[in-house]
Amino acid sequence: MKYTNILSNSTVFRSVSQETIEELLSTTNFQYRTFNKGDIIAHSGTPCDHIRIVVEGRVSGEMMDISGKVLKIEDILPSKLIAPAFLFGKRRRYPVNVISTETTVIWQIHRDEFSGLLQKNLTLLDNFLSAISSRAQFLSEKIKFVSFPSIRAKIAGFILHYSEGQDVLQLPITHQQMSELFGVTRPSLSREFRNMNSEGLIDSERDVIHIIDRRGLTDLLQK
Repeated sequence: MKYTNILSNSTVFRSVSQETIEELLSTTNFQYRTFNKGDIIAHSGTPCDHIRIVVEGRVSGEMMDISGKVLKIEDILPSKLIAPAFLFGKRRRYPVNVISTETTVIWQIHRDEFSGLLQKNLTLLDNFLSAISSRAQFLSEKIKFVSFPSIRAKIAGFILHYSEGQDVLQLPITHQQMSELFGVTRPSLSREFRNMNSEGLIDSERDVIHIIDRRGLTDLLQK
């Protein structure tokens, strides 16, 4: 089956063999939908009736603030789920506009069919619950760090939180994931890392950070 290898990398089908995926889907109604660049896949507020996984291309979650400015919430790449936390529950509606940023193919299955799959395979059920929990934890962390007034304060807060008093921190996420967590661009994040290095606050090498001035990092949280 086409795209089985991509589906197997998604959080839902993780640890499930491609053969098992094909067997499960052989008796299930699902679709592949193709969108052109700029197509709106889902409007904010419309019903979320399908579990959707990007299997080719890229989509973006966007919203408009009160001034009319479009804010990109996140990019969703192949094997990633689109709004999984809004598939069940009382408010089953997309929280943002979902837009195709290039030619994109999406695998989708109706919520009722998906429920049947979860009941057939406990690994799928555990994976889906884990995906929702991880998303909720990510958003909780994002709220905490977005509250800091500047990018360097966000970085300082992140380092102090995850270092747990140690002088060396192995970053638990990538710089790209960190920029998404903070709600800033990757170049802006990299620039502040360079500035904090040059100012002697930290000494960072890729995903390893040596804390040089812990008091200085703590002071940044007050500014």
